[in-house]
Amino acid sequence: MKNDVQIKEINSADLRWLHFPKEDVFFTTQEKRKRATRIQAIQTNKTPVHITFQDVEGAKCVQAVVKKHSGDNLTLHGCPAIPVHRILRVDQY
Repeated sequence: MKNDVQIKEINSADLRWLHFPKEDVFFTTQEKRKRATRIQAIQTNKTPVHITFQDVEGAKCVQAVVKKHSGDNLTLHGCPAIPVHRILRVDQY
């Protein structure tokens, strides 16, 4: 992801209104593996994480606690899921 891209921070409750394309945001297997490793590392913690993802409008980020990871989706506490294939980055606080 380029450094000059504007990333809009949203409230986790607003996730329900977003639309996600079916295509993955990453092209290489290495990038996909790195994302999977980060998600595996945070799914057992009940601490807030910062998730950067891309919907049809562009890059967005949200701060939330991960409730569960079910293969294709990352479900956040108290709101809908984010498709894993649309996640650009996951950072723990």
